[in-house]
Amino acid sequence: MLRKKIDCASLFLFSLICITLGILTITHGNIVLKYNIYLLAFIIVLTALYDFLKLIFRKENRKKLIESIIQIAVDLFFALIMVNHTDFILASVTIFFGLYILLHSFLHLFNYFLYKINKISGRLKLLIYNIVTFILAIMLILKPTDNIVYGQIIIGIYFVFLGLTKLSDFLVETIPTRFSNMIKSHIQIQLPILFAMFIPKQLISIINETLEIKQEETFTVTKTSQKPDLEVIVHLATSGSASFGHVEVCFQNKIYSYGNYDMHSRAFFDSIGDGIICIADRDSYINYILEHKDRYLVVFGIALSKEEKKEIRTRINHLICDNTIDYHPDLELYEQGYLPPGDYHDMSSDIYKLANGKFKKILKGRNKKFFVLKTNCVMVANSILGGLGKNIVAINGIISPGSYYDYLNNEFLKKHSNVITRKVYTKKTIKRISS
Repeated sequence: MLRKKIDCASLFLFSLICITLGILTITHGNIVLKYNIYLLAFIIVLTALYDFLKLIFRKENRKKLIESIIQIAVDLFFALIMVNHTDFILASVTIFFGLYILLHSFLHLFNYFLYKINKISGRLKLLIYNIVTFILAIMLILKPTDNIVYGQIIIGIYFVFLGLTKLSDFLVETIPTRFSNMIKSHIQIQLPILFAMFIPKQLISIINETLEIKQEETFTVTKTSQKPDLEVIVHLATSGSASFGHVEVCFQNKIYSYGNYDMHSRAFFDSIGDGIICIADRDSYINYILEHKDRYLVVFGIALSKEEKKEIRTRINHLICDNTIDYHPDLELYEQGYLPPGDYHDMSSDIYKLANGKFKKILKGRNKKFFVLKTNCVMVANSILGGLGKNIVAINGIISPGSYYDYLNNEFLKKHSNVITRKVYTKKTIKRISS
């Protein structure tokens, strides 16, 4: 996840495997899924053996040693179950797939009611999507054996498109630029949400392990001497609202971040709230996040043409000026005499005080209400960057911070992309890594 360059041979091989696996899943899904279960069990066993060998040759403290042994034992136990109960697992795949679709159906239904309550356009599309996915989910759950072929076809199509995306990336990397520009893909198929949502937590583990063995050269990597014109900042945290990531854009030394910054409007475990754009000074904001929020930041730098910079400025102005009003955090309201003295240390007040924060509340449109699983920080960041590269497509219609990191990191690893820098900031390294 923190490599310095992409391996073109591995990219080509991965694309062929995905395309082949997708076609075989569509045509012979039952057999393919059965052998995939065996293969997955084999990989789990190999990983457990590798971890066991690492335990032998690496000195670990007692607590970490016990945790590692328990993890290895659990992995081997699950591998044994997979081999001995393959038919049961295979029969359950359709049910789990149906439950997964049903979950997304409920999430989109929830989003539909948010749209309806707040009179946001696009409600009919959400309702139709919800009805179709609900019917499909019920079919898969109630008659898994009869309808398993539908799940196999969907999975197969996903792997085919994923393979075609990676094949396009391989061709762009290996043939001359004048030809590669003609075949660049305009669609980027992303990881399913269940995989992508755990990427931030995996990244934290990798960063911590890298710090322990002092390999910080992977933290600040540049492909060119050119200074980036725009940055995309991915937040990582061990707990709290940012534990599954947060994404924001920095342009012309200003941070633009979308979230539920009005703590008085938050509901449902802070997953819902009024949609607000935060605008703050870059360096002060980064220092505040690292020092006071104890987060990790991965910052990708992007090179832009003059036309692209003009387009970005237009998009940002549209975002913060159209259908918005000023939002004043509690500390600012206190300073203006509208609130009594108090201990005002909510996030928006801190950003206002420490990073010259300004806030715009959105009054109209789909971003009027923040919803962590739909109208979230990534959707707004992607709307700012929308014209710069590929259209990012998630198989479930949800773009998470994890999937956006995966996309940006893959673009950075390519020689010919406009993602030219990647920097990692932590509280431990902020003074040693230049900004």
